[in-house]
Amino acid sequence: MMIQRKQEKIQRIKLMILTKNYFSSYFPLSIQMISLYINSSDIKGIKRQFSNLKETELQVIYIKEIEMIYLQDGELLRCDEIQDFYDKPQIMKDLQQIKQLNWHGQYNLNSQKEGKWYPTWKGEKLDAGGDYLQNGLKNGEWKKLSQNLWDKAQVFEKGKYENNKKCGIWYIIHNNQLLNYNLTIINR
Repeated sequence: MMIQRKQEKIQRIKLMILTKNYFSSYFPLSIQMISLYINSSDIKGIKRQFSNLKETELQVIYIKEIEMIYLQDGELLRCDEIQDFYDKPQIMKDLQQIKQLNWHGQYNLNSQKEGKWYPTWKGEKLDAGGDYLQNGLKNGEWKKLSQNLWDKAQVFEKGKYENNKKCGIWYIIHNNQLLNYNLTIINR
C-alpha cells in the first residue's frame, strides 16, 4: 500500500512538473509520453551523523535534457536545470553535498561549459575549480572537489588537465595539508 502511494505521488510530481513548467495546459499528456521524458529512480545515498556515514533513501527524477530533481521522503532537496546536453549529468549521492554544493560558471552558445568555473559550499566560494575550453573540455590547472567533501573535511585533488584528461602530478589535499600525490601519464 505504501509503495503504491509513493508511486502515485511520483506520477503526480511528474505530471505537475511537465504540465506546469514545460507544456501548455491545453496539450494532452499520456503516461507513455511522460515516461519518454522522465526517469525516476530510488538510490542509496549517504547521510553523515557526526563522523559516521549512514545509508539513506533518495529519489532522483531526471527530466530528459531539462532538470534533475532530488527528493527525500517527499521533500524537495534540490532541483538542477540541465544546461550542458553533451555532458551526462552526474547523480549526487551525498545528502550534505546535495543540499550545500553548487557550481558557478558560464555556458557558451552550444550549451557547453566554458571559461572559469568554481564551487560554493553553503553559499561561500571555495578555493577550487578551473577552466573549460570553448568545446566544453577541462584544461589547465584544476583544484577538484573530492567525493568525500563535507563540513568537517575539505578534501581536494589538485593538478592539470589537458583536453579533459588528467596529466602530470595530482596532489591530494586535506584541510590545506598535502596528503598524497599521483603521477598521471597520458598516452598520445
